[in-house]
Amino acid sequence: MKLLKSLNTLSVVLACAGLLIGQTAQAASPLIRDVALQPGGVLNGQVLNELAVAQGHAKIAVVHKGKALTVTETDRDGQFVLTGLEPGVYELHLAEGGGAYRVWAPQTAPPAAEQAVLLVDDSRVVRGAHNGGGHFGWLANPWVLAALVALGIALPLALDNDSAS
Repeated sequence: MKLLKSLNTLSVVLACAGLLIGQTAQAASPLIRDVALQPGGVLNGQVLNELAVAQGHAKIAVVHKGKALTVTETDRDGQFVLTGLEPGVYELHLAEGGGAYRVWAPQTAPPAAEQAVLLVDDSRVVRGAHNGGGHFGWLANPWVLAALVALGIALPLALDNDSAS
């Protein structure tokens, strides 16, 4: 009977802890966009902010197969041109934001491929990781959860042993 009471208490504690912790979200796999190169390996693009305002003099780092190829800068209208590119997957990085692009040789791109790159500098975007965690954010720490589970097991056992003596 004592074992049943302890198991019942443990299940209630674990159920409450599960409700307080909430669910975690998995990040989506990165989206790779298809873009058609212009003749001569030219890739055109523009950088905007979250309000769709052109971002002049924004620095763009070009990465291919894990290696930084070049850094370019937009003009005052947010336009940029990359030359000498070959078909493949490239990453374009801004200070905040960027994306991955599969660039196709002229005349070989799929019909849905874009003709230019549109990058959004999301330096003002706040991602919702923990962001302080609110009142119960500390429960997301696995060590705290483990301590609560241990307490939920040990406390009923200790109280049960005290009442027997």
